[in-house]
Amino acid sequence: MAALSTSRQPLEILRHILTGWLPLLILFFAQAAAAQGAEEYALKAAFIHNFTFFIEWPSKALPQQEGFFSVCLWKSDPSGGIFGVFEERHYKELPIRVVRVNSIQEIVSKPCHILFVPDPSKDAQQLKELADAPVLTVCDLPSPECIIELHLVERKVRFKIRHQKAKQASLVVRAQLLQLGLQE
Repeated sequence: MAALSTSRQPLEILRHILTGWLPLLILFFAQAAAAQGAEEYALKAAFIHNFTFFIEWPSKALPQQEGFFSVCLWKSDPSGGIFGVFEERHYKELPIRVVRVNSIQEIVSKPCHILFVPDPSKDAQQLKELADAPVLTVCDLPSPECIIELHLVERKVRFKIRHQKAKQASLVVRAQLLQLGLQE
């Protein structure tokens, strides 16, 4: 009888692990992954804000007296609200606001100065329509339609700048930023 109970013991232990500890382990690793995602977007938000120190928009693209410098999020905010930190910042004298947009018409009417696109592959045709607009398109994934692509490499943000696309959009990118980024 004793031999029978010891053979059931590993099964009981396994059952306890699967019903009690496994959900806790899954929750722990899910929270760790979410924290890593939040850290990634906090870094990317900081980079996007710092781009404003090295890029000049044409004067016709900026409000003359009252208004906002707009950072627009294309269709969704994958950061979980981290881009809200922009609202405490300024571009020159203009307060920055964060706006979610779903169409090219909204981008033009807001107007958007920076457009963050989490997945440009879904909207390449719409992004092509912005080629001549003074909008800095920043993408989270590679796309020939974006002016700047952000990449996370070994927990460091790297970026690629398409200088010709910036010129086409009438944006002036300072040499210091061009030297730091990968160029196409």
